[in-house]
Amino acid sequence: MFRKKNNIMKEYELVESAAWTDFYRSASRETIAKCGIKTFPVGGVTGTIASKIDILAFNRVVGLGIKEPIDERIIDIILNKIEANGVKRFFIQIHPEVYSDQLRRLLVSHDFYHYNNWVRLVRDNFPATKMKTNLVIKKISKSESKSLAGIVVKAFNWPNELMDWIASTVERKNWHHYMAFEKDIPVGTAAFYHSGESAWFDFAATHPDFRGMGAQQALLVRRIEDCRELGVKTIIVETAEQTSEKEVPSYRNVLKAGFNEAYKRPNYIFVKK
Repeated sequence: MFRKKNNIMKEYELVESAAWTDFYRSASRETIAKCGIKTFPVGGVTGTIASKIDILAFNRVVGLGIKEPIDERIIDIILNKIEANGVKRFFIQIHPEVYSDQLRRLLVSHDFYHYNNWVRLVRDNFPATKMKTNLVIKKISKSESKSLAGIVVKAFNWPNELMDWIASTVERKNWHHYMAFEKDIPVGTAAFYHSGESAWFDFAATHPDFRGMGAQQALLVRRIEDCRELGVKTIIVETAEQTSEKEVPSYRNVLKAGFNEAYKRPNYIFVKK
């Protein structure tokens, strides 16, 4: 089982925060205007906004409470940014070590309520189990970035306004992007952000017409092996929480790839009235 020391677990949040902040910094001026992109410092981390994209993943703050305690002042900063930018919905994602009844009461008193949980999973850098596949996995270049972005928006039913933004991190420093191909047809995508001895996995998506072919499992194996070559010791990913009422294929895929659940992260949502 992966080590579960509190300071290490909190570092998982900060790696994701760094990756997500860099993703926002990669946006062009045109994309910033089109998506309403803003970042703001709060509590020692970075809040991220895409006010014209009503998707919670794009309007949230990660790592809050790790560097500074969450108090009235910090919540007010967030609420002021939400109001000033016309954000419809916003997530505060809370590490379990900073979560408490007192914090819950503070959030509820400011009209944040518990929405769901996302699960943090991690693994060491032991070799990935090889798998048989007819798919070809390639690390891609800028010339294929639009194809990658097209699959991501199609898979998640996201608006096309996100295409250029998603494509913008391909070949950017610390980012590594991959696609799975059925013959010459791109069918799946994945990426990771490299930060020292850690890597954060994201942008895993499969075109709806090609699901069930093992694309994500093959992409996990390739990324794990490339992380090993880069000297990465800790690999971090997150998925939605799997419950008896809700199956989450991505959760099952990362378990098969040797990840272990580190903790569940409660998501508190603010909805503009």
